[in-house]
Amino acid sequence: MNTQPDTIKAELRREALARRDAIPALDRAVRSERLRKQVLALPHVRDAICIFAFMSHGSEVETHRLIDALLAAGKRVAVPLILPRRDDPGRRMLAVPIASRAELSPGVMGILSPPRPAVESGFTPDLVLTPGVAFARASPGRVVRLGYGGGYYDRYLARHPGVATVGLAFAEQVVASLPESPHDVPLQQLATC
Repeated sequence: MNTQPDTIKAELRREALARRDAIPALDRAVRSERLRKQVLALPHVRDAICIFAFMSHGSEVETHRLIDALLAAGKRVAVPLILPRRDDPGRRMLAVPIASRAELSPGVMGILSPPRPAVESGFTPDLVLTPGVAFARASPGRVVRLGYGGGYYDRYLARHPGVATVGLAFAEQVVASLPESPHDVPLQQLATC
């Protein structure tokens, strides 16, 4: 097995996280607010009824207020629930609809997550707002995404072909190019500031 692409991705991941973590907290907050307004104005977002949005953590673009705004606009919003490996060897991520962020509590990796539903909702998104460590605009309508290495979003997007996708990032996370693996699912758009 050739691990060279994995080694390259690991190094790129370390570098991108260091750049993102180096952004001062106040700057991240101001830019997250600008990005929130930018995202709410996107046609994909305005037209979507069902939106799957990530819950930010650490130095990511803050999405909590964005999720509140989407809910207030009458959108049906789902957030990720990562199933523990002991319960789900397929390492799936579920999109669980919420009515409020008050329903969330720390889950896998400390990320705010919804409670596990008794029955999977069958939520089908019109749009997925994705996190990432680094992004590269490969061509118009094709954005390569480097995630955290768990493959959760790639597996989710592979199960939902054709769904609109927008990555959210700070400008420091955008690079000229990224290596791709066969299982990587590119995004359609990148919102950044």
